[in-house]
Order: sequence, then structure tokens, then C-alpha cells
Amino acid sequence: MTKTDLIKLEEALVMVKEMGIVKPRAKVGIHSPWIEQYFAMKKAFGDVVEVMTKDVWDIEDRKLTMAYDLLVFCNVFMYTDQPAVAFANVLESCKLLLVQDIIKRDRDPIFLEATAIVCGMSTANGMKRNRITRSRITRRRLT
Repeated sequence: MTKTDLIKLEEALVMVKEMGIVKPRAKVGIHSPWIEQYFAMKKAFGDVVEVMTKDVWDIEDRKLTMAYDLLVFCNVFMYTDQPAVAFANVLESCKLLLVQDIIKRDRDPIFLEATAIVCGMSTANGMKRNRITRSRITRRRLT
């Protein structure tokens, strides 16, 4: 987590709160937070913030039986081996999901433009994987 990550998380939490998307005393949770992320959540939503870890909720294993009004995941999904299962479980466990994950930090200067396509796209029948052929993968140098 960088200082910029924390600033952007704080901005997103303020925006969610000011828009009234999450009501006062809502059920709010954050998965595997750094201490600074927890304090940012607590500053925005008070004592209603619940902290979860993989020991409490393995997002690849199951959905939660109780629904959250807001779940926050910062740098969690990049570690999952089964992103489609993890996202399905999380989305079935909350009304609003706030995700903050890395895109290209600490990467080689060559960036594969097709990386985002690999993740797949949401359809009515669940996750549908896109096929990427060598001809569709292009390289460009980041400036």
C-alpha cells in the first residue's frame, strides 16, 4: 500500500458517505486491511466497521450468510487463484463493493495491453472468459 493508495481510499469512502449510498449504522466490512486502511474506514463510518481476514472468511470458499451494506477490499483479489469464484462470493455478500487493487505498479516497463481482457466479463450466466490469441496481444512501452 502506498500513500497514494490510502489517499484514494479515503476519498472514495468520503464520496460513498456523502452520496448517502451507505446509511448511518449500516453493516460495513473491510477484508485484510492494513492498520491505516482500518482507521480510514473507522473515520468514515465509525464503530460499525468489521474487520475480516482469510481465517474469518476465505472468499474463494463461500459466500457469507449475512449481507453487508458495504464491503471494502484493498489489494486482496490480486492474490486469489479463483477470481471468478471469489468475486461471485463477495458480490452475493454485499450491496456495494469497493475494490482497490494494483494495475501496473512495480511492473516491467513493457505492459501487455490485453491484460484486462484476461479477467473476463460479467454476463447473465456468470463469468465468461475471453480468449486471447497471440495476435491480439500487443506490446507498448509505458511513458
